[in-house]
Amino acid sequence: MLKAHYQADEMTMTATELAEAAGYQNYRGANRQFANIGQMIAADLNFEPERRFDNNQPFWSSVLADGYQEDEWKWVLRPEVAQALKDLGWV
Repeated sequence: MLKAHYQADEMTMTATELAEAAGYQNYRGANRQFANIGQMIAADLNFEPERRFDNNQPFWSSVLADGYQEDEWKWVLRPEVAQALKDLGWV
């Protein structure tokens, strides 16, 4: 999923596209996985992400990408994450 995100045009993908890249049936699985990865990275870095506006819970996905809404929510991979993927040799 992260490799596909890195390779996407302008490193931007919808949640549905992320789901397809990872083999999930719908965006919910991708959102959950994206949040889990963000939470693990945040824990390792002792980082507290911004909080969600609707329930004040940590917005774990924002550790990996910035999001914005058009027709569908779009995620833009953070440059630091893209660089980490390069440094790890994953892309």
